[in-house]
Amino acid sequence: MKKTALIAIIAVLGFLAQSAWATIDFTATPLSQNVSAGSGTFQVQLQLAVTTNTPATVSGYDMVFEALASQNGGISNGQFAVTGATAPASGAANGWIRIASGTDNLTAVGSDHSGFVQTASDEGFAGDNSNAQTFTTPGTFQLATYTFSYSGLTAGQTYNFQSTLQSTSASKFSDVSNQSGSVFPASSRATFSITVVPEPATWSLLGLGGLGSLGLTLLRARRKVS
Repeated sequence: MKKTALIAIIAVLGFLAQSAWATIDFTATPLSQNVSAGSGTFQVQLQLAVTTNTPATVSGYDMVFEALASQNGGISNGQFAVTGATAPASGAANGWIRIASGTDNLTAVGSDHSGFVQTASDEGFAGDNSNAQTFTTPGTFQLATYTFSYSGLTAGQTYNFQSTLQSTSASKFSDVSNQSGSVFPASSRATFSITVVPEPATWSLLGLGGLGSLGLTLLRARRKVS
């Protein structure tokens, strides 16, 4: 009897250890990119890696994006927003639907990670419960490509973004869910950044200015020689 109980305890501890070792990692591509000053859009694609079979399946995920509000003089409400998300072809064909809809601003209102601005609601995908895409773990999977809009950016600045964790955003953490709806918090963040560069028209003006300066220098040199 005691031996049976001991075996049962060891089995339970082994299961708990396996769950503890499981990692649910979101990553973003590209990690960094340049955007033009002023207003515009950029895109980021997410990937998901689950290293063990806990959870055994993934049929949806929640993604909350955030950025440090004070970086580079501050990010104002609505300066960045998620305007759309496209699931991979396989996911779209099998009934995945976006949790959020329309434009979702990064805003300090309702943010539970002090000093950060977050998307106002979940940006993940969920199945439609009829013909939804379901992933069997372990494995690495392509998720949605997100389109971000921005405004009021000045050349020379870099902005860093990340997905949320349960340890810092208790009510707005990123996670995955299985077919029964059980939630499994992400183990690590997806991080990415943008660097603001001058608009193409500005580069052209700078180039013309440089050529003009070079021409003037050459003209002065010729006059001195003559």
